[in-house]
Amino acid sequence: MNPRIFPTSTRTIVAQRLLLGKSRRTSKQQAATSNRQLNTTILVFFWCISVTLATIIGCAAERGTIGAQLGQRDDGRLFVRETPVGLAAQRAGLHPGDEITLINGQDVRSFDEKGIHRILEGEVGDPVKLTVLRGEQVLHVTLQRTPAPRLHKLGHKPD
Repeated sequence: MNPRIFPTSTRTIVAQRLLLGKSRRTSKQQAATSNRQLNTTILVFFWCISVTLATIIGCAAERGTIGAQLGQRDDGRLFVRETPVGLAAQRAGLHPGDEITLINGQDVRSFDEKGIHRILEGEVGDPVKLTVLRGEQVLHVTLQRTPAPRLHKLGHKPD
């Protein structure tokens, strides 16, 4: 077709109409995407509210601890610093100075501080398997997570 048949203004109008048609489809697609995002946001919002309510009324599982203060050296080795009385580590017989080499079969040297925390956290009563070096002795210990002790406000003594 010869471009000279249509004057420039007509070609411009045709191009604009084609673009408007595309933008209408794009607007419909954008609206659908926007609606999906809104629905997802609403679901996440209600999920957060339900989790918060479950925590407040006590339905959520209680987080547990192995009950030991640990220290990790620059080379990744993990040592027990302290075992507070009555918590899982003390009950299982861990001592300050014990080196923890494996947690649930995983080498502790491959984890940073956050990774150690992630692998040790869990629900109260759940088991944690530790491989521990005490001098030349290798110990295999399974302990049950205990409730984390609650911190008290300054000036108030715990019950």
